[in-house]
Amino acid sequence: MRLPLRWPTVIAILLVALVVTGVVLEQTHVYPVGDLVLRLAARIPGLEDEVATYRLGEERSEAFMQRAAELAAWEAELARQAEALEAERARLAEEAAALERQAQELARREEALQDQAAQLGAQVVQAARSERLYAIFGAMRPRDAARLAAELPPEEAARMLLTLSERDAAAILAEMETERAAQLSRLLVGL
Repeated sequence: MRLPLRWPTVIAILLVALVVTGVVLEQTHVYPVGDLVLRLAARIPGLEDEVATYRLGEERSEAFMQRAAELAAWEAELARQAEALEAERARLAEEAAALERQAQELARREEALQDQAAQLGAQVVQAARSERLYAIFGAMRPRDAARLAAELPPEEAARMLLTLSERDAAAILAEMETERAAQLSRLLVGL
């Protein structure tokens, strides 16, 4: 048993088919059905204002979508720049740490050099004093020089004797006690 088709049903089916075909054509960009429908609707009296309002909304929607795309691109660029800045900040922090380590190393070396300079200065002063003392010993009579050399540490007395001429050193050793003279002689052989 077949139901008879009625004209309103047929028209409804045709309208649905027409709408589906229009949507497919519009979505596949084969034919701009929406523009055609709007042009036809704008010719109908009383719909001109609604079509104009619809087109204005479409334009604004398109402008909004374009602006949203621009903002998304701008946001992506800002994110890329932020990443680059963060990488640069990390690199600069590493360089700053390396420079700080170098500065500490240089400060340590400077301190060591200052200590060495102070030690060398003290040694120079001591050497100058010793040289002057040795000159004084050389000018003294052997007996007096022997008495003073007996009061000095053995190494110092031996160095003093090395600065004198062999004749003056022998005269001073001859004036010393035998044991002290032997000790200094052994030190002189070692120097």
